[in-house]
Amino acid sequence: MTLSARLREARREAGLSQARLAKLADLTQPTLSSLENGESKGSSRTAQIAAVLGVNALWLAQGEGPKYLKKASTAVKSELETLGRTLSPSQTVKVVGEIMGGSEGYLEESLTSDNLYILAHTRDLQAYAVRVRGDSMRPRYRPGEYLLIEPSYESRPGEDVAICLKDGRKMLKELIIMHPTEIEVLSVSDGQRLTISRKEINSIHRVAGHYQRYSSLIVHR
Repeated sequence: MTLSARLREARREAGLSQARLAKLADLTQPTLSSLENGESKGSSRTAQIAAVLGVNALWLAQGEGPKYLKKASTAVKSELETLGRTLSPSQTVKVVGEIMGGSEGYLEESLTSDNLYILAHTRDLQAYAVRVRGDSMRPRYRPGEYLLIEPSYESRPGEDVAICLKDGRKMLKELIIMHPTEIEVLSVSDGQRLTISRKEINSIHRVAGHYQRYSSLIVHR
């Protein structure tokens, strides 16, 4: 079963319309629709969608593990409160630079002197944003889009993450499984699976959301 089929099945079982699920998961209905019809192969909001539907994020993202971990009514309340999406206050988050996929799946990045900020709903005072450059991260992210990164919150399977290795190399992947000694991730562009030893990792920062290039939430200061 594909991601689109699992999502559609779980949404219907939860008795939610696309519009209602999109609102609860803090994403647009077109984005949700593209996931359900298979146009998009994944999303940084997979864990949030799974929490609203009361299903296992790993099952929703990859079809692995049990479908349900706990009752939906409990999941919706606890997961939304934990993630702090709908109740988080708005703050301006600095766009610190640009990123694009480079050789062997590692990121190429550059700092920016532009006074760009995102009006983001986040409780993370250390949050920052980056702008996507080039087509290397399609279809997940398009050129000119902005990614909101929350370093202070624990990353969860099903979410996209920015990983910094101890040798300084960085990558943007979808987190699949967290083992005691290693993690498993997927490429956001071609779905290639990779296992990384925790001994190699300096930090893992959660991608909390992304914003369109011409969004009114992108401001100059």
